[in-house]
Amino acid sequence: MAKVGNFIHRVEWTGSQVITTTNWNSAGAGLQLQLNGGAAVVAAKLSALYIYATGAGSTTSIIAKVTRDAGGDEAIIPDTTATTAFGATTATDGSCVISLGIDYVSTTTHGDSIYVYLKGVGAGCTVTGLVLTWSE
Repeated sequence: MAKVGNFIHRVEWTGSQVITTTNWNSAGAGLQLQLNGGAAVVAAKLSALYIYATGAGSTTSIIAKVTRDAGGDEAIIPDTTATTAFGATTATDGSCVISLGIDYVSTTTHGDSIYVYLKGVGAGCTVTGLVLTWSE
């Protein structure tokens, strides 16, 4: 019997990635997220991207783009700016949420990996986590 209904998924990246105001991700590579555990092809509605950062007291917003290639050249989501919401107890902790609402079907060339590129606005900061939600 076929699946019936809408299934919501989440994929997460945690670590420590310094971002600046001038370059995409200081390490020069996108932060990799695997949508479906290494599947050859995935069809998904990308729902939202959550970005968590520290040292963000002067980072007024974060620019994000999502690509299907590690080099950051083939956009799925073009440059999108989100305002930083600062922590209630730690003023230098911040987060951004970007509502996506876009259909995406990967190719066998790219599989289910997507890459997130980030820049700070106003100042750089350290990204400590990303969460991407998607549905099928």
